[in-house]
Amino acid sequence: MPHISKKSLNQKILNELEKHLRSIIEDSGTKTRTLVFEELLTKTERVMLAKRVGLLFLLKKGVSLYRVSELLGISPSTAERFKHAMDSNKYRHTVDWVWKQSKEGAFEAFLTSLVSLAFTGRTKSFKKFLDEY
Repeated sequence: MPHISKKSLNQKILNELEKHLRSIIEDSGTKTRTLVFEELLTKTERVMLAKRVGLLFLLKKGVSLYRVSELLGISPSTAERFKHAMDSNKYRHTVDWVWKQSKEGAFEAFLTSLVSLAFTGRTKSFKKFLDEY
């Protein structure tokens, strides 16, 4: 597991560093962002992030804690801790993003839009609606 220095960092400097990191994420194209993160993150860090994304996706999907821990090679207590945090909305933005990127989430969004079209009395044609998806 990666370690961070125990030396404290001036809060102003930390804020500036976080600002620059957000800028890399927000202002770069997908290809550049991918290259930067491949260079900056170690293999271990990439695996850790991938496991967290997978963990949140599987929990959102309703997979049991035991099965999640088996699939991802994590302890059941880690899965439980993430489930509790997820239920407390700690990861709400990440869970929403992960879910929207999945086939299940895209299908759910499609169905939600379809149902709203049927019940709102909109005049948009069904064919036009389907063309948008």
